[in-house]
Amino acid sequence: MSTESFQIARLLSQAKYRFQDQAKRQITDVLKMYRNLFAYPQKCTLPNGIKRDLVVLRGTIPITYRKNVYNIPVSIWVLEDHPDSAPICWVNPTKDMTIKVSEHVDQDGRVYLPYLSNWDRNASDLLGVIQVMIIIFGDMPPLYSKPKTTETPGYPQSGTANPPYPTRFPGQYPFSNVYPAVQPVQPTTSSYPPPSSNPSDTPSYPAYPMMPMPYGQSTNQPTTGGNSLSSSSTDTNTITKEHIRLSLLSAVEDKIKARSKEMLSQYKAEIDVLKRTNDDLKKGRTKLDDLVKDIETNLVELSKCKEKIQAKDSKISELVAKMESSENQLNIDEYFGPVQPLYKQLFNAFAEENAIIDTIFYLNEALQKNVIELDVFIKHVRELSRRQFMLRALVKVCREKAGLPT
Repeated sequence: MSTESFQIARLLSQAKYRFQDQAKRQITDVLKMYRNLFAYPQKCTLPNGIKRDLVVLRGTIPITYRKNVYNIPVSIWVLEDHPDSAPICWVNPTKDMTIKVSEHVDQDGRVYLPYLSNWDRNASDLLGVIQVMIIIFGDMPPLYSKPKTTETPGYPQSGTANPPYPTRFPGQYPFSNVYPAVQPVQPTTSSYPPPSSNPSDTPSYPAYPMMPMPYGQSTNQPTTGGNSLSSSSTDTNTITKEHIRLSLLSAVEDKIKARSKEMLSQYKAEIDVLKRTNDDLKKGRTKLDDLVKDIETNLVELSKCKEKIQAKDSKISELVAKMESSENQLNIDEYFGPVQPLYKQLFNAFAEENAIIDTIFYLNEALQKNVIELDVFIKHVRELSRRQFMLRALVKVCREKAGLPT
């Protein structure tokens, strides 16, 4: 992070801005673009009377008026909930300047723009405010140069009323070495044009600038004779009809240009909003296309799985139908015993031997309970033992033939 960005972040943190990252980014962009603007902390009184510690951008912005470049001193108050709220903008005339009141600038120097009244946090920023001011002020400069008058010793110069609010930079600010106090730069090519000689004759909008008078002519000298206008073409000290026509044409041209600039700035802001909306719609369309592709892929896989399941289901149905129609019913017991004769003989001999063991056990129980006689017990045990011996021998032989451990 550069020193300038760090100091701006510190100013915003001290002023307790809600959206510090966005405000810092926009202020940094402005300071990089316009090197005659600087950021200062200042306690400001808002139009509703509430005092706030704000970050103020002060300095000059360049405008081009009739191919001449002028530097207009301005101050931009960045509110604490920026960019939710539009900034408050002012023009700050020096002691040699006076404010030209119009529909965009009031008598206190506050700036009113459609860009500010139609503020949108997603489509508007500080750079846009300054660019719109440059366009509007380039068509209607907000400041005049005061007329040069002879100053009487001991009395202030005429027209030096209290300067409009806000008037000057604060005294001592933190980080003064980073953001030095900047005095407004004088016009680079020519001074500010003086106002008309008779303020009451100046229309409210657009009154500035007036058409330049030819050399040697004056609007203050009265005309002589009843037909002064008809004979003014040969009189060098009167205003001719041609001069009036040119002045009216210039005023109409300036008004049309101002309206065109205002409409251009408004349409540009609307176009920017539409472009961003178009970008968002394109991104949404891309996401929808991806979802459609995924759905189509899943549909193909599901179709394949469905075909496999249907094929297996048809096979099972065929087997079931075949088994039901078969005449020879399956003997389920044949599938739970040995198939080969040797293993079947081994299995039967082993099962019979274990049956004999159980029989001898129960005969013994019957003898103990006096259910049978002793001679009957001995007779049956002798027969069963002889059979058991033969079965054990048969099991041994079968296991040897089958290659099983004995």
